[in-house]
Amino acid sequence: MKSKQVYDLTLADLNAHSVWFFPMDETVRNEASVCPLLEKDDIGERCCVVKTRFVGSDNSEYAGYVYWADSQEARHLQPVLFVRNDCYVTFWNGMSVPTWSDGPPEVQALRKVLPLSYYSESFEGLPAVTGTLEGLYYRDHTKTLCCIR
Repeated sequence: MKSKQVYDLTLADLNAHSVWFFPMDETVRNEASVCPLLEKDDIGERCCVVKTRFVGSDNSEYAGYVYWADSQEARHLQPVLFVRNDCYVTFWNGMSVPTWSDGPPEVQALRKVLPLSYYSESFEGLPAVTGTLEGLYYRDHTKTLCCIR
């Protein structure tokens, strides 16, 4: 079974396989390891990431992924958008305060097309996840959900 670290997924990986799951067993290196979901695999209760289309307010389109969840909260979905095959932005930053200025110009340009709508691909047993991103999300020291636009 071909596995990689979730943070090493590329746009090419998502184009080859639209769903990657976390096996969480002895066949993989650690809890960040993902494997492509093949038609013969049963998703069951496994955590997975799903290829997602992001659309800017100017109708620009991007590809990326979200963690499949029955929630629209950024902390559950942890959206990742590719601006190039080798360059991405994550919209969930946990307890770290994000900044747009840390990214390359392509990432910084995303601010101009906020809000971004997203639509994950549906897969057998996984309905599509849809919603809107207003900016970069994080939790502050009081555990309040914050967004930087």
